[in-house]
Amino acid sequence: KCSRELKIAIVTGRESKLVERRMEDLGVKLVFQGVRNKLPMISNLLKGMNLDWKNAAYMGDDWNDFPAMKRCGFSGCPNDAAEAIKNVVDFVSTKNGGEGAVREFIEEILKGKEMLDDLIANYLANLEKEFE
Repeated sequence: KCSRELKIAIVTGRESKLVERRMEDLGVKLVFQGVRNKLPMISNLLKGMNLDWKNAAYMGDDWNDFPAMKRCGFSGCPNDAAEAIKNVVDFVSTKNGGEGAVREFIEEILKGKEMLDDLIANYLANLEKEFE
């Protein structure tokens, strides 16, 4: 049986205050910026969570993402990713990077785990309670 818990980590080669603030707003605590070689970082994260690569999803847009993409269980990229990357991933977003591609990728994962409908229903129920 699949776990219904998802753990999210951001590993990026860039450094951005915007990413840091956005992840804080979303409650994502595992944020690693300025990582040149992502593979060892992600391997250590997975070991620390008692997961293997087949249990990991990975989204990236260029060749520096390829080593992790080929190891993970589900890979994706934004629509404006390098063409060669688009040809090797499991999922290509209809959105460009920075325009909702990550959200679309996460929704695809949630659909596959049959979690999306439950999450939407819970969100709407909680929203309605706020107005009662």
